[in-house]
Amino acid sequence: MVEFALVAPLFFLLVFGLIEFGRAMYYVQILNNAAREGARYAIVHGSAALCPSGPLPGGGTNPCDPSGANVVVAARRYAFGVVDNGTLTVTRCWNSISAPSASCDNAASNFGPGNDQRGSPVYVQVSLTYSTILGSLVPIPTFTIQGESTLVVNH
Repeated sequence: MVEFALVAPLFFLLVFGLIEFGRAMYYVQILNNAAREGARYAIVHGSAALCPSGPLPGGGTNPCDPSGANVVVAARRYAFGVVDNGTLTVTRCWNSISAPSASCDNAASNFGPGNDQRGSPVYVQVSLTYSTILGSLVPIPTFTIQGESTLVVNH
């Protein structure tokens, strides 16, 4: 009994630590998949599509989805399995191949300086504030995990 009392806390800490690590890696994979599906939606619905998503080339007016909100909807749809406590955010940026710059994140456009013409890259990032299951027992702070994808508009 004494040996068990000495070893049990370490054993359970190791077991629950492995579970939390596995859960966090699962969330990363789900967010990567969601970002890829959001970017796929954006490249399929380029400026030549029947219902384009995002900014049109030449500053034209997009009657269907000018802000790229359908890209966000597509990414959120594929982020199943994650516990979303209101912190799931989707950022989309046309004509960017890496993390969005300040010009992509501005509230006025939220899709950057580019457009959805054929050959333009689209960057989608899905991020979530992750909190552990054992947060009440072990004081582990929350942290942000994210998935991202960059694809090229082909329609």
